[in-house]
Amino acid sequence: MESIFTSKFPSYEAAIQACDDVARRQGFALAIHSKRPNARAPTSVYLRCSKGRKFVSHPDGSVDESKRRRTKTQMTQCPYRLSIKKTFRGMGRNWVVSGAAEAHNHDFFPANEHRKYRNEVLAKHLGDIIKAYEAGLRPVLIAAQLHSRAEEDGEVELASISIKDINNALARHRQQQLASQTPETKPSPNLTNQV
Repeated sequence: MESIFTSKFPSYEAAIQACDDVARRQGFALAIHSKRPNARAPTSVYLRCSKGRKFVSHPDGSVDESKRRRTKTQMTQCPYRLSIKKTFRGMGRNWVVSGAAEAHNHDFFPANEHRKYRNEVLAKHLGDIIKAYEAGLRPVLIAAQLHSRAEEDGEVELASISIKDINNALARHRQQQLASQTPETKPSPNLTNQV
């Protein structure tokens, strides 16, 4: 981690990528906490540990206690933070990373146990997953195919993909498809009900 504190980066994306690479190797994940002064043209980007928020439960008061869902979270209120700031000294405008004084308050895990890194793996193979789903394969069989590919081709990261991850990826894909449709291309509910 010390090497990123002494390095200068040409863009904040490069700095975030370097921080993510170090975090992946060490066993945690980072999330963007905020960008200042705004998200379009930031001069500072603040990162937090992916487990760094507090879980707030919002139970429905009208539901009996015995019928409520038993929720759990991975959030541990981890105090670990990093900041990436644009420097205006000298000739160049580089980005530098400054560290946090606080340590993590949780155990470290392999990269395949972090949702962020599993989603990156899913994004690489999303085309294959969608083709298999459109061909009629259920997510259970798609997961089995990915696991066998992990064993055959040595793509170890595919072994950690679960059925739930595939269902979530397919749901995100459907949402993106619906959001990209214009009102003219969406099927009308009145037309589909007519005989």
